[in-house]
Amino acid sequence: MAGTTGLPPPITVDPPPPQDVLIDWLSDVPDLLLLKILSFLPTHLAAQTSCLSRRFRHLWSSSPSLYFDCCSLRDDTAWFINMVDQALRCRDSSATLESFCLKTSYNSERCLPLYPVLGWIDRINELGVRHIDLTMDTGTAYQLFWDIFSIKSLESLHIKTFDLENYSHGFETVIACTRLKSLYLWFNMDSPDLTQLISGLPVLEYLELWAVEQDTVDISSPSVKTLKMECRCCKLIKLDFPKLETLRLVSHPCKLEMFQGEMPLVSKVEFRLSYFHNNMPLLVLERMLKTAANAKELKLSIQTYNGTCVETYLKCEMQLCFPRLECLQFSCNMCNLHLFQWEMPALRKANICLSFDKRFVPAVSSFLKHIANVVDLNFTIETYVHFENTYLRCSEMQLSFPRLEYLEFSCRMCLLELFQAEMPVLRKADIHLSNAKEEFVPPVSGFLKLLANVVDLKLIVKDDMDQFTPFNILVPYESLPLFPCLNNFELSTPCHEATIKDVINLLENAPVLNCLKMHHRDPCIARNKDKKKMYWRSKLPRNSEGNFQHSCFTDLHNRDEKSHAIKLLSRRLTSKKRKI
Repeated sequence: MAGTTGLPPPITVDPPPPQDVLIDWLSDVPDLLLLKILSFLPTHLAAQTSCLSRRFRHLWSSSPSLYFDCCSLRDDTAWFINMVDQALRCRDSSATLESFCLKTSYNSERCLPLYPVLGWIDRINELGVRHIDLTMDTGTAYQLFWDIFSIKSLESLHIKTFDLENYSHGFETVIACTRLKSLYLWFNMDSPDLTQLISGLPVLEYLELWAVEQDTVDISSPSVKTLKMECRCCKLIKLDFPKLETLRLVSHPCKLEMFQGEMPLVSKVEFRLSYFHNNMPLLVLERMLKTAANAKELKLSIQTYNGTCVETYLKCEMQLCFPRLECLQFSCNMCNLHLFQWEMPALRKANICLSFDKRFVPAVSSFLKHIANVVDLNFTIETYVHFENTYLRCSEMQLSFPRLEYLEFSCRMCLLELFQAEMPVLRKADIHLSNAKEEFVPPVSGFLKLLANVVDLKLIVKDDMDQFTPFNILVPYESLPLFPCLNNFELSTPCHEATIKDVINLLENAPVLNCLKMHHRDPCIARNKDKKKMYWRSKLPRNSEGNFQHSCFTDLHNRDEKSHAIKLLSRRLTSKKRKI
């Protein structure tokens, strides 16, 4: 065809707008997205956007949330009441109100009067509010209580009071909010009222109760799946939740005398018993743990008065079985750990924090044998008093963890000699040692031999403020074990000259080491003037930031890179280390 070249037509590109021309990107944003953004702002700030343009003049009145905080605004109660009144009066009635949040001042002189708040509750009821969050004094909350529970559209309610006076109101009308699924209450309520309230919510799924100070708590619900409750000095607790899946019970101080629970489907349980009272019988604790027999995750924290021995009221063993338990978090300062005879065949992860003295090392060893099949272990040893010298003469904890792959271990350096365990498949270890003294260094070498097969090792050592001069931590008497599989090593400790020499020796004993990270921890010199700062200064090479606080060496599997790393580490030493 004549006149054709067979080439595609040229592509035309619009020229860019001049730099002095401003593009109005905000006008292209849809109203739904703008309303979502405004919903995250306090209402008095969202209302200020009305001066931006005609489009924003009334946009804020359709925001899905209203948020009023008296504490964050100026000290003028009358102005605050007028502001809330105008915001609710200007509200677009056709727009759905998702949430209403009202927080009043903790100052008794700025407490809101009842009648304006009653009008606000009636207004948000007309707007079909779904979620309410209130923070106010207990007296006002109780007078609003039944007006709130008459809102049929309510799905979530959060009420918190900042004084815990006890009020007995009683039910005057039938609860109308049959759609309520989430309830959070933080104020003291009579047990009969609480029992009748919970039983009157047919679709409630999430229940959280705090500051319950009644002697008797008897609640039940056929629909609740999550229950969190804090009891103060309660003596009798009776729970009946056939569909419950998650339970969290805090008792402070714990004075329970009777516990009854029917929760066959519960899979996640947490019990926190603070100031475990000497009058609490073992049967109560045993019944509480039996409610978690089918749980997959169990958190148990028991704190006695100053870790006192509880032989007077725990005289028999608790033979319990948790066939489905996979994760255990156990914190206890009780001495009678040999009483906890538990079977946990499916346990894979454990977080154990124990406090004891030297007399109960065999009991601790016996308890740890019940978690021998774990794959992931976080073990912390705490003490009430200092037993540095006596601990070294105690019997060891001979343990075996044939499946353990990850270990996080925290204790005083003086306790390392107690922990003797076989961990043949251990691959990753995170070790935290405190109270480091030169006299406790020999057990470190023996403990590191237990970690000889790890691939990743992180070691944090805190020196003791009474130690005047630096000392070797990793290689006492040149007895550092070989690390044939160590690939990554991270060390956080005072990186003085002795530590650098230890690390150089470690490089020679780790043939496949690829990455080395070192962090200098400043020693406790300020509180101890006898320490000589010049001996404790960091001997790390200068990094890219121009300081000596941390260093990182990579590609150490290359012989040249390892030689270069040793050269850099040896540069600031007074006595040079030989090169490999």
